Amino acid sequence: MRGPLGLVIAGVGVVGLGVGTFLGLSAKSTFDDSDAHCNADGQCDQTGVDLRSDAVDGGNLATIVFVGGGVLAAAGVVLWATAPSEPETTGAHALRVVASPAGLRFDGTF
Repeated sequence: MRGPLGLVIAGVGVVGLGVGTFLGLSAKSTFDDSDAHCNADGQCDQTGVDLRSDAVDGGNLATIVFVGGGVLAAAGVVLWATAPSEPETTGAHALRVVASPAGLRFDGTF
């Protein structure tokens, strides 16, 4: 059970890494938009201040989501890699060829 669960958790982590990356790029774009409202000395009008504040908030959220995604991805890989192998079934292994009016059919237990 740990193997499939690990794969699911790793998948969610990879999605988190993607979302965190998207949010980070969006925050960078918002910060770049603020440049039009700020002078070379870094003084900004109210729109520039608001855009930079939004960019910082977005960057912080991006960092949290990205790190969380990385932790989940790593945890999922560890769960998957350390999962016990499936126990081998005991009993006979058999392969049969069954003839029928429709043709040949292969049956077996493994």
